[in-house]
Amino acid sequence: MTVEEVLPYILEISDDVPVDDISSAALRNQPQEKTALLGKIITYDKHIKARNPKAGEQNITLYFDFEFQNEYRKTTLGYPLLKRGWFYAARELDSQLGVLTEDTKYSTLHKSYSIWICNEDIPKEEQNSMTRYHIVKDDVIGHSEDVPENYDLMEVIMIRRGDAEIDAEIFDFLNGIFKSETENRSRGSLWSRGMI
Repeated sequence: MTVEEVLPYILEISDDVPVDDISSAALRNQPQEKTALLGKIITYDKHIKARNPKAGEQNITLYFDFEFQNEYRKTTLGYPLLKRGWFYAARELDSQLGVLTEDTKYSTLHKSYSIWICNEDIPKEEQNSMTRYHIVKDDVIGHSEDVPENYDLMEVIMIRRGDAEIDAEIFDFLNGIFKSETENRSRGSLWSRGMI
């Protein structure tokens, strides 16, 4: 889809959205399965809530977390970045429920995406690559009729930029954004001014 086609589906764009491990259920003394009150606070670089353009009359919302990452290697970070991506996607899914009660409506959960744009520290063999990680069903014995909307609720996308030019629209787009960002630093960040 073109940018013009996508824009009507975007419901909300937020910057630096904090999410902590102290659930609203715990704070309000509501029944809950997880009792830990202390944990890690994470902040999404860019958070987007959008309607699914393929949903037709159905009211399906998609939740996107965009992260810009300059450190990629496990040796630099101390952990695999992909695991952090899954954690962020899971927290995005978790945040949709709000207060946990005995009649929590799990049917209201919508798919969450954690998209990582990695700019530096990428091994040469992984540069200029994009990988999609998502949940698939594997019938071990017999067959079930579950639909993907009920189990494919999280997706992590890793985009690894590189120095070489390649013929792929996503990399042309990102290269253009980061080139503009570098050239316009004296006027303030395009990202921080909400232009991208």
